[in-house]
Amino acid sequence: LFIQTQIQLSRFVRSLDVAEHLTENLQYEVDLKTQELSARNEELEKHTLNLKIEHKHVKLLSETDHLTGLYNRQTLEFRSSDMFTQAITYGLPLSVVMMDLDHFKKINDIHGHSVGDECLIHTGSYLRAYQFRKRDLIARYGGEEIVIILSDIPLLKAEKIINRVCTELAEAPVSGDHENIYLTASFGIADIESSHASSITELIKAADDALYLAKKNGRNRVEIYTSVTSSNDDANN
Repeated sequence: LFIQTQIQLSRFVRSLDVAEHLTENLQYEVDLKTQELSARNEELEKHTLNLKIEHKHVKLLSETDHLTGLYNRQTLEFRSSDMFTQAITYGLPLSVVMMDLDHFKKINDIHGHSVGDECLIHTGSYLRAYQFRKRDLIARYGGEEIVIILSDIPLLKAEKIINRVCTELAEAPVSGDHENIYLTASFGIADIESSHASSITELIKAADDALYLAKKNGRNRVEIYTSVTSSNDDANN
């Protein structure tokens, strides 16, 4: 009986050793698989982050003008419509600025189109660095024309802001492998209240009418839209 007991005890001890060994191996496998899973998750997170960055970059390219870095015409049409609708819905002011570089054709004729591009790049950089708010919209309308939409800002306050833009732009030369070029621009401003616009298209048209008056009155200046502006423009047409 004693011998049998010893034999059974020995078998039990061996079984415990085997079980302990299997447990250690199992824990090792679990740890190994956990490390592999963690590494794969980390790799997946990096891949997801890269995809997000790439998507953001592609989205930015599709929304912006490649030369000036400002929003492009397509983005302007899409976002400005929403801004106008929101302003009308909540009774908020909304001012639109039409900006045009003065004598830009002359710059191209004298210095060449590459320097003309430098001037557009300079203007885009200047406007992007200016103290506009994130909710404002600055877009290249076409050629040397730029549209600035100031949300929650009435006409007279917009005029003060843009007068500073006009003055400071003329003080910042475009430098490069050529003589310094001092740019000036003409600005026309209209808001919903003064123009009685029923759409963003009409509001931009009103700002364009004011821009025409700024050019007519000598350029390098800011004009605001009034009913007189519109009447004079219609008479000239």
